[in-house]
Amino acid sequence: MKTIEIFLLPCLIVFGLGGAFVLSAQEASIIQNKSLHENLMVLEPLINKKWIFSRDLQNEAIKFDMTREWQPIWDGKVIKFLSACTELKSQVEGFIYYDSDVGRIAYFIISNKNNHSSGFIEMENGRIVMQGYFTSSNRKIETKNTYEITPEGKLIDTNYGLENGVWRVGHMGEFKEKK
Repeated sequence: MKTIEIFLLPCLIVFGLGGAFVLSAQEASIIQNKSLHENLMVLEPLINKKWIFSRDLQNEAIKFDMTREWQPIWDGKVIKFLSACTELKSQVEGFIYYDSDVGRIAYFIISNKNNHSSGFIEMENGRIVMQGYFTSSNRKIETKNTYEITPEGKLIDTNYGLENGVWRVGHMGEFKEKK
């Protein structure tokens, strides 16, 4: 049997013995990227899951849901990072890849709020650590984000900023996997 794949945006049509099947772009991406490149395996616990952070601050009248996703693309050689929060009108996209020039995992993330960040990723004490620089229209600061998955399956996201040589917590969130 010979399978012919024709790529169309936003879907993939697969022709085979049983006829033609139409898959969404997301389904096609999952089929094509079942595994990560060996240099990105430290991020495997985050991959192909939708993580949700819900916050309801009664005293501040703020309620929002934030999502985070890490999706392998391009045969697992790159991870696309997505984060969104409708209530805060926030959209973030980025790419994580192995930078062979420096022998490290690198990232570049940009948002609709006129800022971006870039740096490197490594494992540190069982946590995924993204360390680099956050740049907005009026400042550039060194930042560190840590991701840790608890035994209960929650994803703890902690952000730090370097101020006067001291790492200070910027935010902390507890994400749950949406099943």
